[in-house]
Amino acid sequence: MTARASQAVRDRRKRLAEIVGRAHRGAALATILFCSAAPAAAQVGTAVSILSDDRFRGFSLSDGHPVGTLNLSYDSPTGLYVGASGTLVGSTADGIRPLGFQLDGGYAAQVNSGLIAEAGIIHARYSRYSGLRSGLSYTEVYAGLEGKILSSRIYFSPHYLGRGATAYGELNASLPFGQDLTFQGHAGVFVPFYGYSRGSRSLVRYDWQVRVSRPVGRSTFHAALGGGGPRQNYYGDYSAGRAMTFGIDYAL
Repeated sequence: MTARASQAVRDRRKRLAEIVGRAHRGAALATILFCSAAPAAAQVGTAVSILSDDRFRGFSLSDGHPVGTLNLSYDSPTGLYVGASGTLVGSTADGIRPLGFQLDGGYAAQVNSGLIAEAGIIHARYSRYSGLRSGLSYTEVYAGLEGKILSSRIYFSPHYLGRGATAYGELNASLPFGQDLTFQGHAGVFVPFYGYSRGSRSLVRYDWQVRVSRPVGRSTFHAALGGGGPRQNYYGDYSAGRAMTFGIDYAL
């Protein structure tokens, strides 16, 4: 799918921790993506997501339009995981059109009873129907740590969206509330390592999101409030800033 799949990657990593032997609290998408199986068995997951807006690092990839995403993933008991996703966007002007796809893969290892380390790579490509206004792509490598509540990642791209080298750091928190609700928080900082052609340096950007999710059978419903800044938008569009989004994930 689009770069929103970074959330799905984090959720698969949590499920992978269960496969390699660590009991872990369930997060929204992790709860529905996988059927129960023996702890040592490999896992194949398939899910469909419908979102009111596809937001990534404080920016709307779908230009404020709803999207549908098909997620496929495979988790090995050795700690390796791979995934693929594709997204369609709908609008009154263009109808239903392809928005983008994403491939990802990595390795997760248990450091101790409460900590998991991981590393991997993501490649995403977008169509001209995205909020980016042109077909662009990027590849990022990442490394991260995950505890019982907090997780963090650092990403590096040598040629982000056709512009230049960038880094992105994020801190995420996941708190279960009772048996039905999960609260999640996210904060990120985007750092470009190049300047524009006119000589000015690209601006460092920040983004944030708070999200609540609730599983109902094979579905998980979620709502999120997020934003980013500064208002001068790195992505070349004005569909940034604060926004409320809603969605549903369904395990096939």
